[in-house]
Amino acid sequence: MSNMALANKMIWILQLLLCAVPLSMASQINATVGQSVLLPCFIPPPPPHLGVTRVYWQTAKDSRDSEDNTLVVHFINMGVEELQDQALQYQNRTAMDLSQVAAGNLSLELRYVTEADNQTTICCLHSITKLSPNEVSRITLMVLPKPDAAPDPQSFPGWATGLLMGALLLVLACGVIFYKVHQRRTGQ
Repeated sequence: MSNMALANKMIWILQLLLCAVPLSMASQINATVGQSVLLPCFIPPPPPHLGVTRVYWQTAKDSRDSEDNTLVVHFINMGVEELQDQALQYQNRTAMDLSQVAAGNLSLELRYVTEADNQTTICCLHSITKLSPNEVSRITLMVLPKPDAAPDPQSFPGWATGLLMGALLLVLACGVIFYKVHQRRTGQ
């Protein structure tokens, strides 16, 4: 490819990044505590050149709070993962497949889901030649508690234990009453 063709292609890509605003994809994903989940984010072709782009995942600002309480979930700066500003609660729990970015896949894997992850997360794309970022994806993660483990078939259910103890106390009380009534009648 000649230098002129490469320059034209670069200009075309930069114009696309400057003018095209990808539609924001919003969805809800369910996950269970302890599982891994993929937060999807896809952009239409042609994909951005990572050398002039920042991709970041962050938590959405809580509209009930006046402070900017967004957290960095994952950040790629010009093709390099920069995780030094990643929020502590996400460290060692996120991954993006950089080889998939060329295909327009900016999805994020979140491992070991916790109840604290029950929130909205945003994927943004920001070209260095553009003033403001484009929101590409808005995912609300609904975290479900771990299902209870199957009960041990050898164990006695708690309600049955309580019922048995209540019946035993009732029989004991009736026995004591019967004994006292019998003593009075016989005159002892």
